[in-house]
Amino acid sequence: MIVHTAFQSCYNFWARIADLIYSYFPNQLKPTGVNFATVMDLISKHATAKTIITTSVHYHWLKYFQDNIYSNSLNKMRKGVVHGLTTATRSKWEYLKNVAKEPELRQIHESRLAMPEYFKDQIDNTLHGLYHTLSMLNELEAILPLPLLLPEL
Repeated sequence: MIVHTAFQSCYNFWARIADLIYSYFPNQLKPTGVNFATVMDLISKHATAKTIITTSVHYHWLKYFQDNIYSNSLNKMRKGVVHGLTTATRSKWEYLKNVAKEPELRQIHESRLAMPEYFKDQIDNTLHGLYHTLSMLNELEAILPLPLLLPEL
């Protein structure tokens, strides 16, 4: 349950980052379609923002994170835990399936012991991600008109 909560917390952080970035591109996605991957793809397709893609180290950090960590690790693992078996259940089944195979049991155990370090790395990524997001948005403000973000009454 703790791993499930940690995955959801990390995912929710990146969902809030997506909301922040999306506020600079209003009405360009359906509100239900806003997530970190879609807003990063939106930036890469937006004509005015194309200069950011070629010059911004902040955009490049976020894009690297999206392609290599968010999509291939964090979100993929989160989907398995949230929409499938919990890590405790999955580990129990793997233990039972490999009860006579010591190397496999050791690998299963080591992967569970690696979770705290994995989430420590994800916390570091959130800190770097917030910095790079705010820096990239400052760069975008220089080339995009800032949208009026007041709620309609």
